[in-house]
Amino acid sequence: MLPTLLMLACHSQSDSDDSPTLPEPGPTTQSALLQFTGNVPTNLLIVTLDTTRWDKIGRYGGSSTPELDAFLAGAVSLDAHRSCSNWTGPSMTCFLSGRMPAAAGFWPLSSDPNIPDIPPVDWETFPGRMSDAGWHSRLLSANPVFGTKPEYGDLARGYDEVSDLQWMNGAELTALAADSAAELLAEPDVPWLLHVHYVDPHGPYCPPEELLDTSGLPVIFTDDICDDFHMSRGLYWDQTPEWQAAFTEWSLEYYRAEIAAWDAAFGDLIEEMDLIGALEDTLIVFATDHGEQFGERNAFGHGILLGPEETRAMGAFWSKSLVPATWTGTTFHSDLAATLLDLYGLEPSAPLEGQMVGSAPPDRVVPIWNLWSGIGADEFAVNWGGTADVYLSVVRGDLQMNYAWDGNRALYHLDTDPQGLIDVYEASDPDVVALWTSMGALVEEVRGYYPLFGDPVNPAP
Repeated sequence: MLPTLLMLACHSQSDSDDSPTLPEPGPTTQSALLQFTGNVPTNLLIVTLDTTRWDKIGRYGGSSTPELDAFLAGAVSLDAHRSCSNWTGPSMTCFLSGRMPAAAGFWPLSSDPNIPDIPPVDWETFPGRMSDAGWHSRLLSANPVFGTKPEYGDLARGYDEVSDLQWMNGAELTALAADSAAELLAEPDVPWLLHVHYVDPHGPYCPPEELLDTSGLPVIFTDDICDDFHMSRGLYWDQTPEWQAAFTEWSLEYYRAEIAAWDAAFGDLIEEMDLIGALEDTLIVFATDHGEQFGERNAFGHGILLGPEETRAMGAFWSKSLVPATWTGTTFHSDLAATLLDLYGLEPSAPLEGQMVGSAPPDRVVPIWNLWSGIGADEFAVNWGGTADVYLSVVRGDLQMNYAWDGNRALYHLDTDPQGLIDVYEASDPDVVALWTSMGALVEEVRGYYPLFGDPVNPAP
């Protein structure tokens, strides 16, 4: 698989002159970052990956991901990318629409009767805009939160077809995606958008046994931890420090193996797509929706706090006609929607929070936030290690400042402290004062959307 990926990185669309004609409107001028040797590819393959720690990927210091590493090496890779939130609902909303869900008047799984869980009828996404312009759009999603189920927010708006494939594993989803691409290719005069959302490596972590290596781990589990993972995680805080450390080691190994299994499935997807000719005139967009915490802030999972382990993400663009590049400026999910709409000449009907990748100034500030509101919110926060219902973060370059509605705050220097574990917040710090210009505006935005939260505690440096 790996040689195929490396070979693909060297191909150019200019080798083919039979690309379908784009429906009106056509592609716009290329950005300084996204340079194509020919036209912007007609078709779009989106691959999104759930619950993936960026620092567990080989390119960023991890291991077990040769297929993704090779793909990123031949892509325009966004190496300082962030999600706009720390769980699937809001993060995929930003990815699809270029806006935070609150801007559209809702919040997924809000648990509050005053805050709609479901997007309004006129909520616009780039798949919907592309469908309206003539693309055949299809979503295959293995995470029920990102689908058509009302109880999860009905977030998959705008696609012509949606398959809710609850918890389907990576290998099965790859096979289904290849078949789906073949069906779309059978209509050569119709451009297409195929979105494949993998749920691996979401917990509970249940990788293939042959990918696990538990030989050096402390003996606290005698069987596979997959079935009892959530129960064990719930008991974590009542155990001894030795047990907690051992559980963390076991969790990380199972998580690594899950990522390795997904990586193999991803390599198969690229290889199969190339074999059937689905990559000849296709732009691939890759992104992870959010990260995962392994006790860094005394919690496990995601949707909890806004440290880098939960909010750092990955983004990349690849095609046979795209010149590989690395971008280290700050980007976030809303930029991906803005970029795709711009590339395909599709005007959004409402202002976007994102910008074309590579066009933002180096000192831009991106917002990250999460809300747990209303009925059951306090219980949810306590169960997952949280202390407040509203968490906000602003990132500028290597600085990340966090604020909770109850007044807790922190500042991290991610250049010297990539995991954001050393809080250096000082009210008089010029960086703190400068970032509060953005944080204060974000606090007021949230208060305007959700007056039910009441007044924030000391929203100032």
